Amino acid sequence: MKTLTAQKLAQATELLRAAGIDAWITFVRETAEGGDPVLPLILETPLVWQSALIVTPDRGRVAIVGRYDADPIRASGDWQDVIAYDEGIRGPLLESLERLVPGRTEREIYDFIQGKIDAEGLGYAWSRVGDPIVNIGPDSMIGHGIPSAEIALRPGQILHIDLGVSVHGYCSDMQRCWYMPERAGAGIPGDVSRALDAVNAAVTAGAEALRPGVEGWAVDAAGRATILDRGYPEYAHAIGHQVGRSGHDGGGVLAPRWERLGRLPYLPVRAGEVYTLELGVMVEGRGYLGIEEMAQVSDAGCVWLTARQREVRLLAS
Repeated sequence: MKTLTAQKLAQATELLRAAGIDAWITFVRETAEGGDPVLPLILETPLVWQSALIVTPDRGRVAIVGRYDADPIRASGDWQDVIAYDEGIRGPLLESLERLVPGRTEREIYDFIQGKIDAEGLGYAWSRVGDPIVNIGPDSMIGHGIPSAEIALRPGQILHIDLGVSVHGYCSDMQRCWYMPERAGAGIPGDVSRALDAVNAAVTAGAEALRPGVEGWAVDAAGRATILDRGYPEYAHAIGHQVGRSGHDGGGVLAPRWERLGRLPYLPVRAGEVYTLELGVMVEGRGYLGIEEMAQVSDAGCVWLTARQREVRLLAS
């Protein structure tokens, strides 16, 4: 039979989840002299130094305690993560909160962006319901999904946005990505940097092939070969499409010679046309890293209409 503390902690986890609360923190010291009245229900041993007992709905239970208070808490088995400190609780407490407490949800970011679009009097490059596309972390609905009110940004995850607006009857379509560090002061991890480098290399290869008279499939083939050479799986979409009066405009598409696309990949690129060059990869455990740029075809090649994203931008925890 579970101990009383184990039962109460499990109950607290469910209550937090039902209420949509990110974390419950009990902050105490010298508990043998007069502690918080909840302590007998969640902890079997007294604490001396400043201590933070953190319960979350989905990221476990963390006890941040002084060095000599840690072992009995570990032995209880009630706390998945017991962090012992020596000089002060501030550092480990802030790092734990950055790791445990989530940021904005996909839906909140979606609503914020739409509010900005509406305030500026702009239109939408495609259906308002799906513009923008917002993806956070590895569990997001990739593709033309609806932003979730449950998935919130957490340290160690990628934020990806696919956005298009309409101005004076003409549209844009671009993707950008950001990363939230796992702890304060941390930079971009290697797997995220490698993914961005590979995606940008494939976009550059496509751009170099984007010339008047070239058939669309050849542009896609250049980008596809590059991403495969970098060790990433083959993507299941076109590397680009035309943009004009709508987000997906025109007849040509920079796509592989797949049966479902018929003759579209064989249509030649023409000077003056505007295309996207887009690609993304999944970074395990972190989410979808996607970049989409816009370029206009000229007789000399292509001219970028967007300022290319060469680095992953960091978000504050």
